[in-house]
Amino acid sequence: MLMDFLAQLESFVRSLSFDWLRPFYSEPSPSSPGSSEPEEGDLSLLRAIPDLYVAAHEAGHAVVTWVDPYTVKITSIALHEDGGRVYYATSRNQTTASRWYELATALGGIAGEAVQLKRFRGIPAEGDLKTALAAARAVVAAGSRTPPWSGDRPAADHFDVGQMYRNVDDPEVRRVLNLGYARAQAVITRDRVRFKRVVWGLLKSTTLDEAALRGIFGPRPFHL
Repeated sequence: MLMDFLAQLESFVRSLSFDWLRPFYSEPSPSSPGSSEPEEGDLSLLRAIPDLYVAAHEAGHAVVTWVDPYTVKITSIALHEDGGRVYYATSRNQTTASRWYELATALGGIAGEAVQLKRFRGIPAEGDLKTALAAARAVVAAGSRTPPWSGDRPAADHFDVGQMYRNVDDPEVRRVLNLGYARAQAVITRDRVRFKRVVWGLLKSTTLDEAALRGIFGPRPFHL
């Protein structure tokens, strides 16, 4: 009985239009993209809604992917019953530099959750963590110690993403993983207004196509 009730409650919450939230949260103005934080409210008011984690996760991937110079284009972002996905195309030529960016992009999801919700769920991001680990190992195997981007180094209070890899003992791989996570978190934090626009857009319509993303981000840069 209890499980049936909770399932019905979750179904009801997912069906809400979110119009009742407008008095508490104002969408960022399209006339001033990326200029400042929204003045009223915060998406943290939606923490009880299951889709927020997924929306923040996919928005994190999208923001980091948008500034990846090896990304050809992002075609869409979609939420679905099993989670969400960012659909994008990358350069076919894989280099050590591209693996660095692949690492940061893979960790963009949990960085998005951390920036928006101050915490994240590790288990749903298992695929991302595996992708990041493979990229980190490839970077270390190539003898690369410095990422191709400038700055974006772990702060003193930085979360040690290496803790999520219990079976990884190589300190250099862990260091590279932390550099990738620091990059993802820094990119999302710098462009937090656009990040929140993506989150809000996904919560309202569950899908953002390429045109909608260009409307949020503007012309795609290679670096923020």
